[in-house]
Amino acid sequence: MRKRAKILVIEDNQTILELIKVSLEDSGYEVITADKGGEGIIKARKERPDLITLDVSMQPINGGMVLTALKGDSLTSSVPVILISVFEEKKDAIRLTTNGYVSKPFKIEKLLKTVKETLDKKRKTDR
Repeated sequence: MRKRAKILVIEDNQTILELIKVSLEDSGYEVITADKGGEGIIKARKERPDLITLDVSMQPINGGMVLTALKGDSLTSSVPVILISVFEEKKDAIRLTTNGYVSKPFKIEKLLKTVKETLDKKRKTDR
């Protein structure tokens, strides 16, 4: 039996954070949350998640800074990251990652599909 995938959600908007957390848990994932970029980096190193969803627009450490830190750390560099952000930031977000992007406002079904596809792809490459 395969273990439940562990997902770290880094999001500073508490309403969106809770929506994502509950939706992922309802879909059978183990979920860890962080509402600040720095906290997300620490939890990613400690918890070693299978996937991270990351809000781009956070302060004082924004999603781009978090992603740079994660990808530059040997403990977290191979963890796939799905960026979640408003449409205007899409161009920068796509430049920052190839794992996935979900535009705000988003439909939870789109996020869940992107998470599943990203985890499936990761499992194939981990074999």
